[in-house]
Amino acid sequence: MKNHLFIVLMILVSCNEPTTKETIQTTSSTHTKAGEIIAADSMKITEDQLNVQYFGVTVYTTDSVGRYDIEAHYGFNYAINTIQLPIGGEHFKPLLRKGDTAYSYLVGFHFADDTIFHDYYAITATKGQIGMKYTKAYTME
Repeated sequence: MKNHLFIVLMILVSCNEPTTKETIQTTSSTHTKAGEIIAADSMKITEDQLNVQYFGVTVYTTDSVGRYDIEAHYGFNYAINTIQLPIGGEHFKPLLRKGDTAYSYLVGFHFADDTIFHDYYAITATKGQIGMKYTKAYTME
């Protein structure tokens, strides 16, 4: 199922010109089934002048509350990982933002009525190598 969604997403991304805001986000932090797309974004790989390839990240729901699957691709390279939101913050909705460096995205969240983006997990690509890691730890009381 995820592979089919990924293929459809890739076709849609390759058919449309990139816009200034490509992130897809749902409005609810609760989910009922695994495989729903929570957030997705991609950017064109500019160093490859011969091919049209993208670096993209998609965040999917899982069947566990507070756990999300992360799928990333850089051209033909593909990586999957599962993240766990902080204990006590399982109700937060993951948000996806572009990182400070080229070919990087941050997964984070907002506290209750706060508008500040709190980064939590980073996805980067350097020369075709995809890296994923937690960036910060949070304690919820």
